[in-house]
Amino acid sequence: MEKQRINTKFKFSYRFLKYVFLFAFAIICSDSIYSQKLTYKIIKTLSVAPVDEVNYTGAECAFSLSIPYVNSADVHAEIPSLKSGINFISLRRSEYYSDGGGTLVELWFSFSDAGSYKLPSLKVRINERTYYIPFQTVKISEDPKKVQPRLIVEFENGVKVDSSKVRKSAQPIFSVKNGKPLTFSLYLQHAVQIISFDVIPPKNAVFTELERYDNFSSNSRGVEYSDELVPVAKFEWIPLEKGTLELPFIRLLTTAYNGNRVELLIPEINILVQDTNVALNKSLAGESIFGYAFVQPKEVAVEKKQPIKISLEECKTIAELRSSERKMLPVNKVKTERKNYENSLGITDGKSEPSVFLFYIFLTASIIILGIGIILIVLRKIPMIIVSTVFFAIFLVFTIIFATQVSKDYAILVEEKIKTIPEVSAESFSSIKSGSRVLILQNAADWVFVQYGNTSGWTLKENIVLIK
Repeated sequence: MEKQRINTKFKFSYRFLKYVFLFAFAIICSDSIYSQKLTYKIIKTLSVAPVDEVNYTGAECAFSLSIPYVNSADVHAEIPSLKSGINFISLRRSEYYSDGGGTLVELWFSFSDAGSYKLPSLKVRINERTYYIPFQTVKISEDPKKVQPRLIVEFENGVKVDSSKVRKSAQPIFSVKNGKPLTFSLYLQHAVQIISFDVIPPKNAVFTELERYDNFSSNSRGVEYSDELVPVAKFEWIPLEKGTLELPFIRLLTTAYNGNRVELLIPEINILVQDTNVALNKSLAGESIFGYAFVQPKEVAVEKKQPIKISLEECKTIAELRSSERKMLPVNKVKTERKNYENSLGITDGKSEPSVFLFYIFLTASIIILGIGIILIVLRKIPMIIVSTVFFAIFLVFTIIFATQVSKDYAILVEEKIKTIPEVSAESFSSIKSGSRVLILQNAADWVFVQYGNTSGWTLKENIVLIK
């Protein structure tokens, strides 16, 4: 019995000593975490850094400050005075135990406007001593859900115009010479997709699309926000009359970061077009006639390379062949005959005619399928109704496509000279080869406004042969 009591006391003493030892070991380990001292040299290297690389207006922006070798109870931070538009949200202190341990100070702010910010230094008391820890610069971007796409026009002389900041004004932004090429590029900002791109060539100028960049496709560029100016297209504009002229009409339908569709129009700005002859007389005053001859070598070269004019009868033959081609299926003998005839005249880029025959086929099929669908609805044949609906939709789409194609008015151009305005005395330029198929965009008395590719202008109705 006595022996049992001794064993019990021994076990109790052993457990007590065990717990005392563990407690002492814990204290020693805890003290060892902060055994190293925080020096002034270390403090000078500290800074309050933004947690995220990308931060947005209106959202919480987190900053962090790691102070090594000190307990959180010995650290006190004081929020500095902030400018308007910057709001303090919260502050938190916590201890970390990696790399020797220390205190982590976390702060959250919000910013009303986009831009780069450097907050005043953070006042921190460490072991009853005061230090000022600087903030790192943080960049705040616009909230992608609120920002709207912008269209920027950049001219070759360095002038940039923002569609979101420029209002219509009669005051020209700069001047150019009549007939001198003016190159400008379009850039798009804050958009993820281009849905449609419409360009209406001006009637008083030669307008050419030099390049269309493939930075935007039918697929989205993604939802990751970017301030990058993305190039869209590059154009060359040659005004052919003097005065104050507006830029050619360009319209883009885009998708914003929030998913909304936004229509963008080219800025309504004016450019002063001066008389070329007056400018030349001023620049060439006191020079010899021979000096002037060497100023425009390109124009002489252009005159030597004028294409051979195709006769009226040959143009009529092309128009007749194309009229017959319209009435047949896309693959036919008339199409081959037309191509061979145009090739013999030096016309190698002639596009095929839309098939009126196919249009009537798809139209008739759509009507028949629609009638069958109505009968099936009356008979309540659900599976067949679904099948007929699908076929009707397919044939209807093709009907609309062919209807759009055959409804356009085309003609064969006889006279190469097209004019800037519908007047006989107006300046003319040779840029469309005779025998080419042109699209008729507008009629005005005895004149028609035609387009061939990116080139357009006025010509008399007697200078074209309609494709019927």
